Amino acid sequence: PPAVGGVTVAVALKTASEHAAGGPVAWAEALVSAFQIRASELEPNHDLSDAAEKVLVRAGLRSPSTISVAAADDAGGAVAATFSAGYGSGVTPAGSGLMMNNGMGEVELWLRGLKADDPGRRLMSNMAPTVAKRGGDIVAIGSPGADRITSALMVTLEWLVAGMSLEDAIEHPRV
Repeated sequence: PPAVGGVTVAVALKTASEHAAGGPVAWAEALVSAFQIRASELEPNHDLSDAAEKVLVRAGLRSPSTISVAAADDAGGAVAATFSAGYGSGVTPAGSGLMMNNGMGEVELWLRGLKADDPGRRLMSNMAPTVAKRGGDIVAIGSPGADRITSALMVTLEWLVAGMSLEDAIEHPRV
């Protein structure tokens, strides 16, 4: 927010995925529902950040955790970035659209205890945005998931090397 397009698309996709029949009828019904929510809850609201947050939470689409984005182009350029809110503080300063993190509360990152490190020492992180190149192929990839990030990325990259498509490698079952 204040862009309501992403919220509307997310709500429409969530609604369509819950439709038993699927297909164009489900998509149309999902879009009608999403645009009704947009018209009644987003457009008339002066605080779009707050309104969008409420719509996303109600739809079960709000994650106060790690966000990973990646992109690659046909010219061989690629970038991957990961941003973490820890487990999320639930606090969004007015007008910022950014949730404050609580990374200091991630107990899996404090293996020696909360008071074991010297002041000023950087907190350990599991984030691993990755760009990999093999021959003329390039992939930019990342993942949320705390301690599961490294294994998810490694296994996905292994499936890519084995010849699986990116979509299949990401969706492939893992232990």
